[in-house]
Amino acid sequence: MWRAIGFNKQKEIFKNLINNGELSHAYVFQGPEQIGKKLFAQDVFTYANKLSEFNSHHPDLLVLSPKDTEGDISARL
Repeated sequence: MWRAIGFNKQKEIFKNLINNGELSHAYVFQGPEQIGKKLFAQDVFTYANKLSEFNSHHPDLLVLSPKDTEGDISARL
């Protein structure tokens, strides 16, 4: 079910939260780039919603990400 490699401790924590009905409405995943945070978040969504595979167009999914500031002069000041 989990596509993200590693994160074993975090997987157990989230499985327990979901199975006990204690999952919060939002979480922030932070850390170095390219370690699998987005994939892990997608796996949590899939598990919590009892889906067989991740669906990026699911009506209950809202993905927020930073605005691309390239070309925005105010971001460089």
